[in-house]
Amino acid sequence: MTRIALAALLTLTVLGSVSVGATTAVAQQLRPERFAVTVRPTVRETGTTYTIDGTGWAHDATVHLYVDGWTRAPSTRSWGQAYTDARGSFHLSRFEPFDPGESGKLQLSVVDPDTGHRSTTPISLR
Repeated sequence: MTRIALAALLTLTVLGSVSVGATTAVAQQLRPERFAVTVRPTVRETGTTYTIDGTGWAHDATVHLYVDGWTRAPSTRSWGQAYTDARGSFHLSRFEPFDPGESGKLQLSVVDPDTGHRSTTPISLR
């Protein structure tokens, strides 16, 4: 191999490595490492509309929402499903009527059944 060909091959190899590393770094900045979910309000009041947001999920996926910890049966209840956008984010509003027989803490879980990813967050009842 000539020196020029060897130098060109070395240059392509180094530039390719830098390019792949840069692409990976950009991808990590765009995608959170964690499958996050937030819910507002965090304390349940009379007839509450909850706003639920998620980030870091698989893009264009369906995630399922469940709430655990209800005093009255069933103790785990489905809160429906949400669809993630191209960035892996979702937004959902859910109205939950007041039930004076419920108290304590609930746990909202968001699950992606295709990947098995799960995230939870608490909701306090008054």
